[in-house]
Amino acid sequence: MELAARIKNPKFIEAQRMGGFSGRAADVDVISDLMIHDLDIILSLVPAPLKHVAAVGSAVLTEHIDIANARLEFTDGTVANIVASRVSETKFRSIRVFQPMTYLSLDMTEQTLDIATPIPTPHSTWPDIQRERIQIQPTKPLDAELAAFIDTIRTKSTPIVTGAVGLKALEVALQIKANIVSN
Repeated sequence: MELAARIKNPKFIEAQRMGGFSGRAADVDVISDLMIHDLDIILSLVPAPLKHVAAVGSAVLTEHIDIANARLEFTDGTVANIVASRVSETKFRSIRVFQPMTYLSLDMTEQTLDIATPIPTPHSTWPDIQRERIQIQPTKPLDAELAAFIDTIRTKSTPIVTGAVGLKALEVALQIKANIVSN
């Protein structure tokens, strides 16, 4: 939510969701298990329709795809590169967004958002870079999801993630998987 509030015109998005193998979801591919969360976020950040999907991936520990990389191109020129792995030594979850005059880097594990913006400097060819770190109030994602669900029921309001948004993320996930299988 902190990241989304600061997005104005994304041009390039890079998402990485890496983790060690746990066996918890060994019956599905890493796209359905991990990458789908970043797909949901990216599709909500980019208002333009998806134009092209390219992807590579491989089974490493299971019979399913355990590591995947997808490149999404949108009709407005925005490009997103997404990597999901469940064969990494360390847990790492981040999204970086490049837009005119701003770079944003969200570390979902540490719950920090770093923002870099150029500041014009008199008598200099190049601007200074102003950096700001925002510490996000730590919230467990599942707790926030359940609280939002309960609030939606109580207030009869539209959920943050609608069924249509979830369906779109699933459709793109299936397109990525099909792209990997065909390659």
